[in-house]
Amino acid sequence: MIPPALEEANRQRAKAGLPEIRDEVTPHTLRYTCIAALFAAGADQEYVADQVGHEDVTTTNRIYRYVLQRRRRGEIGRRRQLAMHDSAADVGRREHSTDRARGR
Repeated sequence: MIPPALEEANRQRAKAGLPEIRDEVTPHTLRYTCIAALFAAGADQEYVADQVGHEDVTTTNRIYRYVLQRRRRGEIGRRRQLAMHDSAADVGRREHSTDRARGR
């Protein structure tokens, strides 16, 4: 990365309470971060492959497989949390209706 740009980026990050960007950041690091961010934001595989110039989505999938796996695990975790939340809400409603039926 160009030193003045890195210095400015780190000033901005310090103001925001974020860690510094290391000197070892390369254009490849930024490309990799962008692709991971696209996947994390839910972009579909064909779109990402097109954006980064991969002719075949298989190339993107092979290189960034672990990002896709983390995204899937995150989706499963969110669904599990939502199911647990819904389940707890149902239990609360049932207990409340049982209490009302008993006159409590």
